[in-house]
Amino acid sequence: MKNITIVSLSVIIFVFLSVTIANAQSIIFTDTLQKGMANSQVKALQEFFKQFPDIYPSGLVTGYFGTSTENALKLFQTKEGIQSVGIVGPITRAKLNELTTKTAITNIVLPNTGTVSIIDTTGATGAIGATGLTGLIGATGTAGLVGERGRSGGIGTTGATGSSGATGLTGAIGATGTAGVIGLTGATGTAGTIGEMGFTGATGTAGTIGATGPTGPTGPTGPTGPSGSGGTSAYGYAVGQSDATIGADANVVFDLGATPFPNAGFTSVPTAGGTDASNANAFVASTSGAYEFDFYIAGNHTSGATVPLEFALWRNGSIASVGGNAFEFRSNQQATWATGDTQVVIGHGIIQLTAGDIIQLHNRTNLTTDVVTVTSIPVGGEASPNRTLTFKKISL
Repeated sequence: MKNITIVSLSVIIFVFLSVTIANAQSIIFTDTLQKGMANSQVKALQEFFKQFPDIYPSGLVTGYFGTSTENALKLFQTKEGIQSVGIVGPITRAKLNELTTKTAITNIVLPNTGTVSIIDTTGATGAIGATGLTGLIGATGTAGLVGERGRSGGIGTTGATGSSGATGLTGAIGATGTAGVIGLTGATGTAGTIGEMGFTGATGTAGTIGATGPTGPTGPTGPTGPSGSGGTSAYGYAVGQSDATIGADANVVFDLGATPFPNAGFTSVPTAGGTDASNANAFVASTSGAYEFDFYIAGNHTSGATVPLEFALWRNGSIASVGGNAFEFRSNQQATWATGDTQVVIGHGIIQLTAGDIIQLHNRTNLTTDVVTVTSIPVGGEASPNRTLTFKKISL
């Protein structure tokens, strides 16, 4: 009866141990795992890392490969001497399978058989128990992963250059050909006879010098050459800077005139304080030719909000023009301008004048209805010009 009890107890222990070992087996990692994946192997990887708070402090087991799992994997690879890339490849996978298998075996727990109570005094030695059953052979482990392919070996060094072959023998020189026959020299002709030298004639006597002939008549005068290009032979500059009113359809009066400034080549120029009724505010050309002109007017008028200033060159009492085009200039105009705002007219061009032409600057604003007021604008304590007229002759 005792023998039967021992055999039964051995069977119970073996069966319980087998169950414990089966429960301790771990998952075998077979896939390449990286950030962004979600599956059971990722979850098993997190379960494994959860045992090590120093590399996986969060301890989360979600089955999703996120940043925390990637950081834990890099720390694990560094710790195990594997290149820290954050991806489970063949080398990392083999290391994980090795460690999880050891952990499973280490965690085998034998069952607690409890304490044995002593019921009576020691009895006689019992018979030897029957030999326990032989343990079952464990299952064959999965084949190990194939290691990563080794790097190719370096290229071998270039072999030494073989020695140069021997130089071949120089060929024999061919025989010299026979020389050709030299032709015969022709016979020299006989020299001609030298003629006799003539006698030198006597030197003749020198003739008498003839008398000087009369002076010929003077030739006609040659044609006159073309005129040379003319320089600047006429120039003038008239200025006004006082407060003044320029009447409608009236000439501009220059209070300073032109006489204080350099001027030449005109019969008359504007004088200081000249009036509109006289030529005292005009340039009178003394010679015909092309003249370059410039003028400037700054002022305001009652229709300044809608009408620009307008001034023209006035020749001999009427507007100057060429081919129907008047020498007439306007100021700029803006929609935001108001009555009283200062407007500026600038004129520039070239005009052909005839000697005696009378040239003046004339107000043509709003045809003949507007009076223009020019106001002196002090600059640095002195008044500055508000109206000027300049002429310069550029050709004859």
